[in-house]
Amino acid sequence: MSSPIRLRIVYMLCRQELYVTQLLERVPATKPDTLQHLSALCRAGVLTRRREGTQTYYRIDTEYAAAIYRTICADVASADSPSGPACEAADDGE
Repeated sequence: MSSPIRLRIVYMLCRQELYVTQLLERVPATKPDTLQHLSALCRAGVLTRRREGTQTYYRIDTEYAAAIYRTICADVASADSPSGPACEAADDGE
């Protein structure tokens, strides 16, 4: 979770399941980089994925984990600069 992009992905997924296209629209990284981050988060057990038709959906592995990640993200946001916390940037486009 040392990557700001991974933190942003986790923050977005704490609130709802998203499919790849939705994540790509909101993450400031290339498609290959975003997919690499998603794969790493899945391997680490943070995220799960499921396929529905042609879409791949991602979500936090459990609601308990989502609550922990929301707390961490809130702590990071409050410690960040007041002009633009890292986690709030994930709200862009929602």
